[in-house]
Amino acid sequence: MSARMPTDYVWQAHGPARPWRSAPLVRASLAEAWRRLHTRRWLADLDERMLKDIGANRAEARAESAKPFWRA
Repeated sequence: MSARMPTDYVWQAHGPARPWRSAPLVRASLAEAWRRLHTRRWLADLDERMLKDIGANRAEARAESAKPFWRA
């Protein structure tokens, strides 16, 4: 008995097509999560003067930096 290929597996002239069409979306999502993580760490390290310059206070900075990186 031979194994059958999945129907969504497409052969092209240069070989099999990528089975995951969402790879660019996954990369973009990971890049966004990485940016959020580092931005929130940076925000947590700002002093009062810097927070005032960006129009935020310590409570807002603490609340934002406490969010997990996967939450927008």
